[in-house]
Formats: sequence, C-alpha cells, structure tokens
Amino acid sequence: MVTNISEERTLKSQLLQAQKMEAIATLTGGIAHDYNNVIKELIKIDPDVKAIVSSGYFNDPVMENFQDYGFKGAMAKPYEMKDLKTVLEKVLQGKG
Repeated sequence: MVTNISEERTLKSQLLQAQKMEAIATLTGGIAHDYNNVIKELIKIDPDVKAIVSSGYFNDPVMENFQDYGFKGAMAKPYEMKDLKTVLEKVLQGKG
C-alpha cells in the first residue's frame, strides 16, 4: 500500500513537471510576445512559479514592471552567463 501511495505521488510530481515543461516550450515556441497570458498559465500550473522574462526590447513595459506581470525577474537581451547566474540566484532566494 505504501508503495502505491509513493508511486502516485511520484507520478503526480512527474505530471506537474511535464506540464511546466510544456508551458515553457509553448512560451519559447512563438508566443513570447504575449507575456501576460503565458505567465497566467504558468501560475495556474504552479502558483509558486519563479518565471523570469527576457526581452531585447528595452522599452517593453514588462521589462520595467515585471513583477506587475507576475514574473520574479527580468533580463535584457543580450546577456552574459554571469548576469543570468545573478538573476537566477536572486529569484531562487526570493530576492527577485
């Protein structure tokens, strides 16, 4: 019986992870300009999602007000790996 409960939890966790990855794939698959709808879908899947928005358009409102859109961080393109590391650390530590 314990194995079944454990297996069920594992399967639920895997399903949630697959849904997250699907949402990320959708985001990168061509609708990245529609930030508002994408982040809403991510939040539906996982209310604690830690999403970072990235754009090459400096005048994009989401870049200056990313928290208003539901994102935990923002990165202007192009960026270097050290910048990505810094933003990821801040977001993961809840300082984004």
